[in-house]
Amino acid sequence: MSLSKVPDKANEILELAWANYHAGDFENVLSQLEGLAPTGTYQKLKGLAHFQLGQYQAAQTSLHAFAKQTDAPLDWFSLSTTAAMAGQAALALEAFGHCKGKYPGSDAEKTLSLPLLHWYFLKAMVTAGFSSQLEPVLEFLVESFELAKITDSHYLSSRGLPDWEGFLEVLWPTLDALPPDNANAILTRLREAVDTPGRSSLNKRPSAN
Repeated sequence: MSLSKVPDKANEILELAWANYHAGDFENVLSQLEGLAPTGTYQKLKGLAHFQLGQYQAAQTSLHAFAKQTDAPLDWFSLSTTAAMAGQAALALEAFGHCKGKYPGSDAEKTLSLPLLHWYFLKAMVTAGFSSQLEPVLEFLVESFELAKITDSHYLSSRGLPDWEGFLEVLWPTLDALPPDNANAILTRLREAVDTPGRSSLNKRPSAN
């Protein structure tokens, strides 16, 4: 008899699989999931295990199925960053769009601020080698810095903003992918938005490769 037809046994296996996931035994997690019905919990756990093993394409497939079931903002966000790691820029952008559309007023805002949401997505995309099509994401972050009226670029996390040095690491490759006029306009806005130490660091732009 299929385990999917024995709910109590299936739930017991899922609980054990979660325990193994938290213990870092990701291969065993995937083995334990074999034969179970593809419920939401199954898809999430399978996707997370594949992600931890660096199997991003498989992780993307499961997390995509999970996001479709829950339609929750942070589940679409997890898919967006995983898709980026899997080399699927189009799906990453699409999933991030779903996430943003459902974010305002949701409980997700209590977990992750909207600026940090944009920051983590930008970082994931740049880390994966995708620097184009990110101008709207960068624009949102610039506006967030402007609205925060930053007086100390070393204490941004308490305001729900990315740390300054980390932001600079992904700022330059993103700017390099933009038309020069657009990139210069963004730099000008940032120089006006941040404090003196932050403004000084914006004058140290590395040369594009």
